Amino acid sequence: MVTATTSTGTTPTTQATQTTSNPYINLPVLEHRQAPKKYKGRHRDLDRFLYHYKHLCIQYNITDSAQKCLGLLPYCSDEVAKTIENLESFIQKYFKDLVKALRWLYDGDRKKAEYYTGNLEEFTNKWGQTYIQDLETQKVSKGIYQDCQCTQNCRTS
Repeated sequence: MVTATTSTGTTPTTQATQTTSNPYINLPVLEHRQAPKKYKGRHRDLDRFLYHYKHLCIQYNITDSAQKCLGLLPYCSDEVAKTIENLESFIQKYFKDLVKALRWLYDGDRKKAEYYTGNLEEFTNKWGQTYIQDLETQKVSKGIYQDCQCTQNCRTS
């Protein structure tokens, strides 16, 4: 409430201070150079996406948890946005819990070793010169080889 003095005396008047009811609308639009890339649900992209989004919230002074939750949706694909909208932490507008739920849901904490063609060549050269003496050693080498094939096939598709 602001008190103003008029020429006739001291008559209190009320002026409403204008505040933006939705500060998340000030965030840059998708595909703007400052905006994060659209999150499509890949676990490898989650950490970078959340890191960028949190920094945007700091830059644009968005501190309210509800506003952070609402501002996250435009940067997600439709499928991911629908999933987020159904999470309990989003409904209750708890941003920290929403981040935890996203990490759990999209395996953001998963650290999987990636094998490339160079790794496969090195592996086959090394193991091609040794003899497999027991079944357990053979299972381990077969598992690593299958991981290499899966990664190579996934990258070409």
